[in-house]
Order: sequence, then C-alpha cells, then structure tokens
Amino acid sequence: MLIAEKVCCKPLHQLVNELIADKIGITYTFLPTDYRVTGRTIFGYTWMKEFNLWINCTRYNQDVPWAAGAIISTPFDMIRLYESLCNTEELMPKESRAKLLQMNYATDHQGYGKAVLEEIMTTCTVYGHGGTAMGYLSVVFHYPEEKTTLFQFCNTFDNKYTRAEICFRMQDYVFGACTEPVP
Repeated sequence: MLIAEKVCCKPLHQLVNELIADKIGITYTFLPTDYRVTGRTIFGYTWMKEFNLWINCTRYNQDVPWAAGAIISTPFDMIRLYESLCNTEELMPKESRAKLLQMNYATDHQGYGKAVLEEIMTTCTVYGHGGTAMGYLSVVFHYPEEKTTLFQFCNTFDNKYTRAEICFRMQDYVFGACTEPVP
C-alpha cells in the first residue's frame, strides 16, 4: 500500500482521478489497474533485435509501468496537465508550485520523484517529464517564457534515440534552430 492510499483511504487510481484529472477536466487520463487496458489505446511496439521483428506490447502486465507511476494519457491531456501545473493554481497553490519547480542540484536526484524535471537549455529553462514503457516513449516540455508546451509521443521504443534527444530535435525545429526535422 502506498502512503497516499493509506493517508486518504482510497486506491491510487481513484486519487489520480479525484485530485488531478477531475480538477482540471482531463478525461482520457487514467492509472491502469490491470493488464486489460480498456478503451482506445494506441498499439505499442518494441524492436526485438534478436528476432529481427517488432513485438506488439500493447497488452502486458501493468505492474512494470505502474511501479514507475505510468499513467495512460493523451497528448492533449498531458499538455493540459503541464500547463495547469506550471501556470495556474488549479492543482496547487502558488507557493507549492514554486517548491515543485525548485530543483535541488546538490543531490543525485535533482528533483526526481516530483513528476517535473528541469532542463536548462542554451536559450531557456523548461520543465517537463518523460516516460518509457515497453512499446512507448513520451516526453513533455513546458517553456514558461514562450508560454508553450510541447508533447512528443512515439508508439515504438527501440533504444535508438533517447526521449530528450527526440524532444530537443523537435524543439529546434519548432523554435527555428534547424531547417528540417531530423528523424
């Protein structure tokens, strides 16, 4: 049992709905409770080099991603979540948001476990988070100065590119640092 479940006397998936999704109106975000993920989900694939083929990983034991806090969502819901976290008081007071976005670089964790990480770019600082699970790769970055949130989702995971590498390339394209997208 998790601390949040013990304190609130409710299962985690219910807390995610009540304390996050319902508060900001995101309707396609949920914490799966078993391998039977219902509803419309995008198929996920992982490259198995040993067999020279893509494996469909859409349905598998959710214990692995669940242990990492893997919430299933849509790009629009993720953008709404990060814009709410970084710009409004819908989910937490301004003082709490300031603490959430304050990273501690004196430790190895540097904010790990907050669901928000800080990336210091050459031109700005962004806040976001990424995730991987078998067959899926995603990253979201919020650019406070530009009032822009970018979300990148890929339904393949082959370890060829890191989440950050893909998002940085996308960022360069969106903000004009390169002339064409790089795969």
